Amino acid sequence: MKSSVFVLFFVLAFSLCLAQGVYAAEWTFMVYLDADNDLESYGVDDFLEMASVGSDANVNIVVQFDRIPGYSTAYGDWKNAQRFLVAKSMTPTVANAISDWGDGSGGREVNMADPQTLIDFVKWGMDNYPANNYAVILWNHGGGWRSPELTEKINKAICWDDTSGGDSLYTNELQSALQTIETDRVQVTLLGFDACLMGMVEVAYEVKDLATVMVGSEETEPGDGWPYNTLLADLAAAPAMTANDLAVVIVNRYGQSYGPNSDTTQSAIDLSMMNTLSYAINNFAVAMDSNRSEIAAARAASQEYTYPQHIDLYHFAGLVSTGVSDPDIQNAALNVMTAVDSTVFAEFHGTPSANSHGLAIYFPETEISFDPDYNGTVIDFPAYTQWDEFLNWFYNFTEPVVTQTITPPSVTTIPSGGLLGAFTVTLTNNTGSTYSFYSRDYTIMPDGTTTSRRPALMRLRGNETKTITRQINRPWVNPGTYTYGIQLTNAQGGVLDDDSFNFTVTSGLSR
Repeated sequence: MKSSVFVLFFVLAFSLCLAQGVYAAEWTFMVYLDADNDLESYGVDDFLEMASVGSDANVNIVVQFDRIPGYSTAYGDWKNAQRFLVAKSMTPTVANAISDWGDGSGGREVNMADPQTLIDFVKWGMDNYPANNYAVILWNHGGGWRSPELTEKINKAICWDDTSGGDSLYTNELQSALQTIETDRVQVTLLGFDACLMGMVEVAYEVKDLATVMVGSEETEPGDGWPYNTLLADLAAAPAMTANDLAVVIVNRYGQSYGPNSDTTQSAIDLSMMNTLSYAINNFAVAMDSNRSEIAAARAASQEYTYPQHIDLYHFAGLVSTGVSDPDIQNAALNVMTAVDSTVFAEFHGTPSANSHGLAIYFPETEISFDPDYNGTVIDFPAYTQWDEFLNWFYNFTEPVVTQTITPPSVTTIPSGGLLGAFTVTLTNNTGSTYSFYSRDYTIMPDGTTTSRRPALMRLRGNETKTITRQINRPWVNPGTYTYGIQLTNAQGGVLDDDSFNFTVTSGLSR
């Protein structure tokens, strides 16, 4: 009887540990090493860096390594995917690989760009090497968000698999894979991108609910990628570190490995702050509905990366906060800067990217570079913010050809029979060429009817500003409130500008 009770107690205690995620190992560090492309030799080098540390009782280093013909013949020149529990000093040979993936077979050809392949690897890693925390590192080429319809190896995806027709893992497919992993097992603790250009607002927003921390680079990464030997040595020496701690280690060790003069970046993102940041960006986008030339100047001066469609969000907001005269836009920009500071908790950049602050955003400088697939049917960020609407406004906004400003008379209340004082009209030609247009004066009477004069032809030289003093030499008799305005039109009758002022005529009676 006592024996049965003891067995029951042991089973219940073990089940409780599984439910609460209490395991002997602190971390399982899973690297999805997609070297089925021109990065194969770098994949071999990074595997050896991991093996210089190796797994122990506290840290499991688990790798799915996919190779390709034609780039490296090292370690048996095998050409499919193999899984490894990386031991100290291990080499990436078939003999050292896991011989049974749980289905009776070991290494095989897989498409690393297929989200199901990622799901299978991570679930297998969690099942066979349980730990209190899980890091998943996507190792490959990268470039941000991507539409499934595009086939070019450009700025929108990760994990290209050349053997599988150059397929790549699109951002929404990554989101779906992480959702399945969380539903079927547990949430990933740290999501890392050992790949180029993944440190974007759009990427972080896509995975914000599916991991605790994200690590990625705004700029391209050198082929050597992350320094696994140093960062894993730090993890092995302090396995109780949190996801934030590990992210800081990755960023710092990356910066140390390339140095302050390198054109490299790396940052750690608190994904729990992405809703706050996206709210600030949305308000920023809504506020930027004027002052287009000032905004364009800020965009032109912003920190760009290898793909110039990506700019540093914080730097752009900072330039807007000091270079745009509208106070509402200034305040919205400052709120974005504050939110970025709260979201990016570790950041490194070399001097060539001196104005990097940890998160890039998609903002092509001209409409010709804008990808129409940047919309809410492809990725979440433009679906839930007004950023794409702002970009549309920015590209389609046209400065008026001719503008005017009317300065009313100093006195706008006159007695019946009185005359209005002089007022001024300032006209500006915003083009570099001489421009002809028409000016028509009109008056809206107290009863709502409108009278107008015949349009007068006018001409301004390129970039000319002219101020004209006007006087209406007739008395105003009928009491009430009037509107006096001037409308400018082009030769086709299209309105260029319209400005006006109100004045009041009194009856002249008093008590």
